[in-house]
Amino acid sequence: MYRQQHSLRSNTQKGQALVLAVGLFAIAGIMFFLMFNSGRAVNEKINLVNAADSAAYSGAQIAARNLNFMAYTNRAMIANEVAIGHLFSYEVELQVLGQVFDKGFNSGGQLGGLVSAIYQQLFPLFSQDAGAANLELFMEGAEWLAGMMIVLYDINNDRYSGFQDQAFASLVRPNSAGNTIINDTMAAIARTYEAQPNSLIKVNDETTFNAFQGDDVPVSTSQAIEEAVSINENICSMILFANPSGAPLGDGRIVDGSRGDLCAGLSGGNANPDTVDDNGLMIAAIQATYQDPNNYTGGIWINDRNVLDYNVEADGQIWGTGTRVGQTTMEFRNNQMNWFAQDDSLTLNLDTQHTFNHSSDATSTIQSFSNSMNWLNVMLLNLLGLCNNSQVSCSELRNAQYDSIQRFAALNAERESAFVTAFLEQSNCSDGIGTDENGQPLEGWRNNMTSLDEKRQFCGPEQNVYAIARAEVFYERPDCYGNSQACTTESLGFQPPGVNQREAPNLFNPFWQVRLVQDPPPVAGG
Repeated sequence: MYRQQHSLRSNTQKGQALVLAVGLFAIAGIMFFLMFNSGRAVNEKINLVNAADSAAYSGAQIAARNLNFMAYTNRAMIANEVAIGHLFSYEVELQVLGQVFDKGFNSGGQLGGLVSAIYQQLFPLFSQDAGAANLELFMEGAEWLAGMMIVLYDINNDRYSGFQDQAFASLVRPNSAGNTIINDTMAAIARTYEAQPNSLIKVNDETTFNAFQGDDVPVSTSQAIEEAVSINENICSMILFANPSGAPLGDGRIVDGSRGDLCAGLSGGNANPDTVDDNGLMIAAIQATYQDPNNYTGGIWINDRNVLDYNVEADGQIWGTGTRVGQTTMEFRNNQMNWFAQDDSLTLNLDTQHTFNHSSDATSTIQSFSNSMNWLNVMLLNLLGLCNNSQVSCSELRNAQYDSIQRFAALNAERESAFVTAFLEQSNCSDGIGTDENGQPLEGWRNNMTSLDEKRQFCGPEQNVYAIARAEVFYERPDCYGNSQACTTESLGFQPPGVNQREAPNLFNPFWQVRLVQDPPPVAGG
């Protein structure tokens, strides 16, 4: 009897642990799916934050490249202008030399003998009687050549100015869809992070911004939306254009309104704002280039042609001494930034003193060249490949006038940097769970489980994922790189301005760079 009762009591206790195990498994399953869901949420946020960083950085790179392109075109115009001064100085030298020969042929005495001896050395096959005619023909040809090259350089200036306008327009002008190249670039980069067809990522979308209306929106989010909306305005107001010759104002000021209707219609934009002083930016850049004695374009030749006490020799004999003085400067003449030869003279100390003065400007050179243009000259230029190419049309040379640099890109002194903000929205998860190969939801699948740290759904039509990133376009001259030694002329990189010095942002050096910033910090949320 005892054994039977014991057996019955043992059987009734079996299976009680199973109930506890089932409960634990249920809790573990719920926790597993919650953790799995949280992992999906974190993965989607990280993916979208990466997409936002890449989009903002790439959009800012487009702006930086356009600013650097404008710096290169400005430098090209400076180089062209210095080349014009070089050619003009060369022409002045030839004209002074021509006067020496012209007076020498008709003066007699030691000067005439000197000129005759030099002429025989230069042109032994021609008689002295034909010397004046031959010399005049040679000088006219040299003047024609110098004038032609000056016009070609000037036409190149006009081309570079047009390139600047093109770059600026492509940067700030919206397309038919209402997007600028910056927004299109950010959208294209964001698409590379879309793993599934139904996980579309919107960049700076107006409907997304409208969803963040209300008093409970964080200040950083509101600021990010404001910056994302005003990207075009900020970039547009950052770039100005200047007329160094002052046309039509006549005082060389930067004309903000020269941007025309490109910035009109934007918040704060104005097609006819007040003008501001350009502080002679282009003039100073050109002078710094041609006054540099080590400049390869001939700084010494252009700016200062003084030669003190040189010997005048012919046939191995010293006839006397001479002094050569003169300089070429750039100044405003006839409402143009023009090259002008000042006090150019040659003094020969022979039996008597002979001084040959010459004063002229590049405009007279151009007029002489234009007057000599005929069909034969055009054909010669065409055969030489100097016109009717991708840069210069031969027909443009016939009535060309030297007008120097009439327009160049300049930086707005009140806006030395710009920010590109990418505000991204994604409504569906990109991991493809619960969808077929076409990205369509599987029948019976509900993608509405919450994560551990949230009491709401995610990756669904009502609970989207957002990310914000911000990149700055800034100016900074790079330090030397490539070696650990101090900067030298052979260093890879660029010499910094100096210890504790900073180069002011400008559109003359291509040192515009991009960096991601966290003010306001990039945030992500569901």
